[in-house]
Amino acid sequence: SVSPGYVLTEFVDASLKGVGASPPLELKEMAQTLPSLQANDIADGVLYVLATPPHVLVQELMIKPVGEPF
Repeated sequence: SVSPGYVLTEFVDASLKGVGASPPLELKEMAQTLPSLQANDIADGVLYVLATPPHVLVQELMIKPVGEPF
């Protein structure tokens, strides 16, 4: 399984846009100040796991940004 920390994406914006809403400004500002990962960071981790030899078992991949408070 892949367990990422906070990943900065457009997910919240896109999900709220579908119902005609937008995230509160406070939420957007807070999201910009949190230490975060980029989608490519997770993709790189998954590619690493896929590139391991057949005799290697990676059961869990936990990726967190440095300084994540939770």
